[in-house]
Amino acid sequence: FSFSKKLKPNIIHCHDVMVLPIGVLVKIFYKTKLIYDAHELESKKNGITPIENKIVYFVEKISWKYINNLIVVSPSIVKWYNKEIGEKSTEIIMNAPFVEKNNIDEESDYLRKLYNIPKSSKIFIYIGGFSKGRGIEILMNIFKKEDINSHIVFLGYGELRDKMIQESEKYVKIHVHDAVPHEKVITIAKSADVGLCFIQNISLSDYYCLPNKLFEYAFAEIPILASNFPDIIEVVDKFNLGKYSSLEIEDILNTIKEFEEMEELPKIKSENLYELSWQKQEEKLIKLYQELIAEK
Repeated sequence: FSFSKKLKPNIIHCHDVMVLPIGVLVKIFYKTKLIYDAHELESKKNGITPIENKIVYFVEKISWKYINNLIVVSPSIVKWYNKEIGEKSTEIIMNAPFVEKNNIDEESDYLRKLYNIPKSSKIFIYIGGFSKGRGIEILMNIFKKEDINSHIVFLGYGELRDKMIQESEKYVKIHVHDAVPHEKVITIAKSADVGLCFIQNISLSDYYCLPNKLFEYAFAEIPILASNFPDIIEVVDKFNLGKYSSLEIEDILNTIKEFEEMEELPKIKSENLYELSWQKQEEKLIKLYQELIAEK
């Protein structure tokens, strides 16, 4: 707050509900423009208690009239805020990766060589946190089955890691890769055949999500098997990114078998995905800043 007095900013960009009250104070005292960047549906996200839910909703509601622009990550979250708190000038900025095509190393057999996976088997990859609510236990159970010929590689870290490593030591079709720097994620994903983007419906924020792994798979140019949530379905269908299913084990199993039966997997072309890139999201963000600064 005191730093803002010295800086006299044109815009305060609040990246979380925790700092929103400070942003409101800066706006009131120093006549700045205020952006509230809700990276999730903050009052309905996984891991918060009912009391915390009410506190977050209260903070958002009393701050609402001071917010010039709202930023969210999916269309459904826009609709929720419009209905539950009030309409607000809103921009959707998706969790998209910054991709420089020339910097992507095309080692197409990296995972196959690393884990000695036969060419007759397809490779499914899961990228992200090894935590509850991501369908990890369900996926491991599927790839333990004898009638599944494909292998699965988990890339990331989290609370379930030790258990997952134990399972990978017992089952030859399950592999756990160490976490890697962000800039290497897409390179490694390119050496898989299908990307897995499953989120469990354990909160409204999860149900309305558009996770960054969805875009990482797309720019790795591999087809996707994702949760059948409304915003995910819309993106997968619009850009022909692959398939989706419920998190029922039989539904996932049957869809994996559909991929296994394909002689040739769908081709994803990253040059057709500019709308999903960080470069496009950056354009929207800069335009928003410029419009706010130009307002009297």
